[in-house]
Amino acid sequence: MKAGQLRTACMVCLSMAAVLLLILSVSHSQAGDKEVMKKPKALPPSRAVLESERLTYVYQTMSVETSGKRYDLSGDVGRITISESVPGGNIVYEEKYGLRPGCDKFPTISRFPTKADTGAEWFVVVCGSDEGRHETIKAFVRGTTALEIRTTSLDFENSFPNLTYDSQHGFYMAKVYKRVLVDGVGYGTIDYATAYRLLIDGTVFGFAPIFGAPMERFYLDYYVELKDKVLRRKAASAKEPDQEDDAGLLGDYVGPMLGALVATENANRICSERKVFESFGLDPQDLRAWRKRLVDMGYPDFNFDNCREVTR
Repeated sequence: MKAGQLRTACMVCLSMAAVLLLILSVSHSQAGDKEVMKKPKALPPSRAVLESERLTYVYQTMSVETSGKRYDLSGDVGRITISESVPGGNIVYEEKYGLRPGCDKFPTISRFPTKADTGAEWFVVVCGSDEGRHETIKAFVRGTTALEIRTTSLDFENSFPNLTYDSQHGFYMAKVYKRVLVDGVGYGTIDYATAYRLLIDGTVFGFAPIFGAPMERFYLDYYVELKDKVLRRKAASAKEPDQEDDAGLLGDYVGPMLGALVATENANRICSERKVFESFGLDPQDLRAWRKRLVDMGYPDFNFDNCREVTR
């Protein structure tokens, strides 16, 4: 082959190689785009079953069609059914539930003795979440008839689900920590603490906030924990000018601290701690504003202006 012909053949080969590389590159790019566009893999299906008092409770995932909107779930939600524990038994309760079965530190389905005169020996609790967020328990108890089911639920916000029996006071209770959007303050980074009692008798079945003597130690411990953190950070701020200023510090801590303190419903204790908030720069007008905010959140009403009379 002559030199000219050889050069021409080589150029043709190089051109064909370039075209081939381009085709492969485009194909790889398109394949890559498809991988990016794929929907996230759905979590594995889950199903939990429990039998109690001749009823079968089933909590399972249920696939749903989503529209692709920003706030859609991943495509799976929960379904709760309660049916008679006999072949072909009637379904006495059915619900399409917005949370998937399963929580990190609480059973997906469990039962507890009612310890009350309700006509039912047990109540059943399921626990679900939005892919690990908003862990919530939902409780069921039989009513006065076999086909009557009463329900209640509690969202644990920034805390793990919990439900324990307080033998000293004779009720089931749960502790919840959550952040609150406060009027004129906004969202802080520190949680507000609230204890809940499960009210259960022949007519009432539901969670209600509980304050005062039965839970005074819980609220007081949380208040002291927050106060110690504030005092340590104020001490560090005094030594290091670059530390967060007092205004930003107090904006996060004051509300949860005051909430836990008034939740003790111990007037002497509350008034003895008033000087702590005064040392933070809060004046009587500030305390009055927080009094209204805390009442709006569901905390007990406490008038700090009465502290002088209480402490005499």
